[in-house]
Amino acid sequence: MQTTLATDIKFLLKDPRITDVTLVSLIYRYETKRFVYLTGQFIEPYQWDSENQRPRTGQKNRTDRKLHETINAHLDRHRAAFVRVLNALQLAREPFDNKTITPPR
Repeated sequence: MQTTLATDIKFLLKDPRITDVTLVSLIYRYETKRFVYLTGQFIEPYQWDSENQRPRTGQKNRTDRKLHETINAHLDRHRAAFVRVLNALQLAREPFDNKTITPPR
């Protein structure tokens, strides 16, 4: 049994080609399936660092920098919560699929 690592979870923009704000999605691939969760965080694509999968935090503008640091904190919380859920399911030897790991609304 293999536990889920934080590096197994990716953050991608829902639509990186638009010029307006777009949602940040949490992506997790397992077996031959893909789980997508919309984090509720929005960012303009030009301010997204696709290599690090994070908003750029090196802005001179203090307001933008604080906003991006806040988004990063939210993404960290999403990732940590998702890893806890997956690891708990794996330790309990419960099979999981997209329905099982989708948070309740």
